[in-house]
Amino acid sequence: MIARIPGLFCTRHRPHRLPRVLVFAAVSGLAFGVDMSVLAVLVHGLGWPGLVSRIVSIVSATSSSWFVNRHATFAARAGPGWGREWLRYLAVNAIGMGLNYGIYALIVAGTVFGKTHPLLAVVPGGVLAMGLNYGLTRRWVFVARRLSSHR
Repeated sequence: MIARIPGLFCTRHRPHRLPRVLVFAAVSGLAFGVDMSVLAVLVHGLGWPGLVSRIVSIVSATSSSWFVNRHATFAARAGPGWGREWLRYLAVNAIGMGLNYGIYALIVAGTVFGKTHPLLAVVPGGVLAMGLNYGLTRRWVFVARRLSSHR
């Protein structure tokens, strides 16, 4: 069971008045924290290579952002089939993940800064991917209730 925080999670209506894109940006900030935490543990804690660790951290961050977006940002549009929705979210966001990872790989593999600071090398790709992911997510993932209400 999900803990209910008044004013944050809602299954039918968005109780907040912030524009959806700002809520999505805040969720992306949360996902960034997950991303950085997983990446730090794998690179600095376990000694994994940065490029391999980045794949794991991106999937972890994307999954956490799906969960919060489903229950906060797009609660009124989320469908009942969470498994398929999560898979659609991962598939749609794979474009953003690819962009994010590609920029990260270029910075880590191609610059001294990236090799020295693999955690900071995440920022440029993450910002660009967030904008792309918002548009794709809104259009292709959280559409179930919106589409069914037009019938």
